[in-house]
Amino acid sequence: MKWDRDPAEIPETDLRRAFVHEDGQLKIPVLLIDDIVVRGFDEPTYAMLLTE
Repeated sequence: MKWDRDPAEIPETDLRRAFVHEDGQLKIPVLLIDDIVVRGFDEPTYAMLLTE
């Protein structure tokens, strides 16, 4: 799932559904870099973001 925040804010309910497990904990892993949030692990994406 990919959101572009420029046109409009992402509804909080959508963010919670994507990032918070039913028990209230974050679904893991989550990578935060500046304004980029990556949910889940994707090796090419992590490599690209962490080597820039």
